[in-house]
Amino acid sequence: MTLGLNETLSGIDATISATDRETFFRDAIQAALSFAYGGVPPLGDSEGQFVPIQAVGNDDRSIVGELVKECLDAVQNAHGTLHAPRWLAFDVGRVTANLPLTKPAVHAREGKLSRADSEFGPGHFSAQLQFETATGNH
Repeated sequence: MTLGLNETLSGIDATISATDRETFFRDAIQAALSFAYGGVPPLGDSEGQFVPIQAVGNDDRSIVGELVKECLDAVQNAHGTLHAPRWLAFDVGRVTANLPLTKPAVHAREGKLSRADSEFGPGHFSAQLQFETATGNH
């Protein structure tokens, strides 16, 4: 398992450990969605719609934090429920994901990414992400 979630008094701490870049970023998005929806939301009905998110940066450390923030913003603005991407696109200094959108919308808690620590090496991608609810309670 590459993604671990731990509920805290103020939100959720996520631990990601992956051997490849795609799994790492997919798990970071899944952590944000799990935080926002309080777990994996039901699939619902799909009309083939997607919500694109994208982050740019000088390195993966900056990109992962921005991508997670974009995901949380997308959840709050979506007219439905978002799900983990089926694919990711990687360019130099950019990661893009299309999040499937289903209906009906399920309740999403408001919050933010309060900390993102990451470490990268050959065949090793890891991060500690700390999500905090807007009110400090969930």
